[in-house]
Amino acid sequence: MRWGYGSSGHAELMLAQAKGTIDCYEPPGGYMMAFAGANLGMLRSHTLLSVAGSLGASVAIELNLEAEFTGQGARAKGIPGSSREAGVPGQQIVDMADPDPVQGTELKAFIGGELGVALGGQVEWKSPETDEFAPFAKIAPALMGQVGVGAESTFKINYAAGKFRIVAKAGFCFGVGAKGKLTLEVDADLIWEFAQWVAYQLKNINYERLEFIDDEAFEALSNILVIALQNGRELKDYIYDTAQQAQDALVDFWDGLRDEMAAAEARSLLVERININPDVLRYTTPDAKGALLYRLMQVNAFDALEPENRTWDWEDINFWRFGFMTERKRAIINIFAWAQSQAEYCNIMQRIKPKISDGNITVDEGEAALLEFLGRGEKSWLSSDYPGNLQRFYQQLKPAASKGTPIVRNDMEDYLTQYDVEPKFHRACFNHTECLVPPPTEKV
Repeated sequence: MRWGYGSSGHAELMLAQAKGTIDCYEPPGGYMMAFAGANLGMLRSHTLLSVAGSLGASVAIELNLEAEFTGQGARAKGIPGSSREAGVPGQQIVDMADPDPVQGTELKAFIGGELGVALGGQVEWKSPETDEFAPFAKIAPALMGQVGVGAESTFKINYAAGKFRIVAKAGFCFGVGAKGKLTLEVDADLIWEFAQWVAYQLKNINYERLEFIDDEAFEALSNILVIALQNGRELKDYIYDTAQQAQDALVDFWDGLRDEMAAAEARSLLVERININPDVLRYTTPDAKGALLYRLMQVNAFDALEPENRTWDWEDINFWRFGFMTERKRAIINIFAWAQSQAEYCNIMQRIKPKISDGNITVDEGEAALLEFLGRGEKSWLSSDYPGNLQRFYQQLKPAASKGTPIVRNDMEDYLTQYDVEPKFHRACFNHTECLVPPPTEKV
């Protein structure tokens, strides 16, 4: 008995019952995802197909996996199929903004008990930091009921019921030849990986607007990033039912502080978290960075009394310098140390405001307010010179962020020596992963 399927994978079969599970990666090595012509990184899908009898065989043939089932067990290998015709592994580019030529019911052949096939799986991305694929979204359990959602969209991300939901054309998971729609979701277990994926999509397009993420979803992610950093906890601890609740939670945190002393203490704790471990800022969006900067620039009579706002270590050069709340200013510079380009720097300046959902300010307005704060208490000699430091940062930034390279601090040699486009950006990858969503138990 031979089945065909155009991706790499493996299969297990109970031959006597002609039932089995096909564990497969599509396409082999991954493909370059694009949206409206902008390359966004390498993706692939990892799916588990639970199949039965001749129906299972016909579906597997349709999917183009070559699997041999014998008395010794099951073996599978990829063969050239429709998904490979566009190029060698890793060199295919699929533009998610391009509509499918035909939208029909072909997806039903892959999914659901009505044809004796159950499916589970996930979408994976190749992180520039590990050069391996990892999952960032699961195929939604209620897939068949949601295929018609967002029929006009080829790729769209929104936020509802505490999850980021991705409506995509079937080619997103099943190769460029598949038709129809499917829905994926990001729950609490995957939100950290999803935040990294979004951070790199922004970097790959030099911090322009990600057209496939709606405003509420992007604002929800940015608010969750800020709240988690403020409280020193994981992102999954701050999943809200709606994007508005995430926005309200951030505002209510500060408005709900009992008095000015508590507000000053909260700001000093934020300073301490950032300065002790600046890496917590690595995947923050420009909107999240702007919201953090706004909080750090707020001052009342108690802020100057908080010990975290100024270093008391006589071995630290800032101990001997003039300056107002030098540790607070150090935290501000640490935020900008993660800006990957002059374009992101400008984006951050436009977003120094109390609410992420508010309209943006101008770059000049944001920069003027920040430089005024950094200049407080500065002297012409023996000064911490934070205004000058910030302006020098901008001059050293690349006009455009490099593509396919890790996010690193811009004051490190690694940043200055990165390629404009990482040579491994398009390189295929074949690492194995655990499928987080097994196919449902099939009744036959």
